[in-house]
Amino acid sequence: MDEDPPEKVKARRDLRIIFVVMAVGTLLPLALFYFFR
Repeated sequence: MDEDPPEKVKARRDLRIIFVVMAVGTLLPLALFYFFR
């Protein structure tokens, strides 16, 4: 079982960060809309 190259690991981490940012950017306005309606 060989180890992933560092750039692949970094790309995967960047992808996860982007996914989290997108999820927050989608859910946060909805939550604010519900609270301040």
